[in-house]
Amino acid sequence: MDGWRFLPVSHLLRDDLSDLGEPGPHAHDPYPYDLDEARLLGVLYVLEGSSLGAQLLVKQAALLGLSEHNGARHLASQTSDPKRWPAFVKILESNGAASTGDVARGAVDAFAAAVQAFHHDR
Repeated sequence: MDGWRFLPVSHLLRDDLSDLGEPGPHAHDPYPYDLDEARLLGVLYVLEGSSLGAQLLVKQAALLGLSEHNGARHLASQTSDPKRWPAFVKILESNGAASTGDVARGAVDAFAAAVQAFHHDR
């Protein structure tokens, strides 16, 4: 994908949880949904789109004394390059092979997987 690559943050989330004295997530089953190219774009839309919310959260985290060195590493990483979101949107818009419905299904599946993981760890 020209001009954009996936940016993993799970290792940073684990470190942030450790900073906060919280246990890391439990091992989960593999991603439970089918992933073709279109649905993968939907999943990536959700993951990359979370960087938009992170722009608000990183400011709130700073007010709590959290930073890129303590407790907010994943937020700092997600907000480090403002060109990432527009680059991803360009890829999404230029991918004529992906049907809008399948991309949307992938996004819905990503949220469902997040909810399942959240409830599994509680």
